Amino acid sequence: MPQVQAWDHGRYVIKGGYINNRALARAFVRQPRHIKGSILECSGDTVEAAMAKVAAELDRIAEEAVVGRRTDLGSGLRIPAQGEFETALRCVAIPAAVLDLLHVHAIAPSWLPALEDIARFGGMTDVATLIGAYERVSTAIAAELDLAVPPGLRLHLVLSLPDTTQPSSDATADLQPELRLALTSLLGTTSSLLDKGQMLGNL
Repeated sequence: MPQVQAWDHGRYVIKGGYINNRALARAFVRQPRHIKGSILECSGDTVEAAMAKVAAELDRIAEEAVVGRRTDLGSGLRIPAQGEFETALRCVAIPAAVLDLLHVHAIAPSWLPALEDIARFGGMTDVATLIGAYERVSTAIAAELDLAVPPGLRLHLVLSLPDTTQPSSDATADLQPELRLALTSLLGTTSSLLDKGQMLGNL
């Protein structure tokens, strides 16, 4: 028996082996981009049993996530669950600067500035550039999760907006709560950008 076994399971790879004489298996995103590490661990009487438990748990989580998707009042979109966003963020190619900006946006909901301030904070020339960046993130996440999102509603997969009209530059907008929780779960509740004193409200 090889020391480590590996199974492909959809977008994941399940690896199993013995650690301190315990049969353990862990699931990893097959091609992680920025955020690495295992996402699930199970033990069993044998390595194969532990790996089978991981596979079954991945399937259960995926099924429950689809059923539990929330309908966004502003757009009518079915918003992915936190776990789905976490998987997508591990898989999709998001420029590091945009991921950093999303992270800052995620940890600052109580003192949200205008979108123009967020754009300036991210070194962008205007709100249109910010919206374009967020829409590209939305497109990548939708493709990864096999979501049908009309082009005119792509921004709503990322931002929680009151209706389907394009936000003005001085509008304030939080991230969708499931995306915000996914970002803070994966990246934490502090940001080096904020540690440097680059406070959004003081731009």
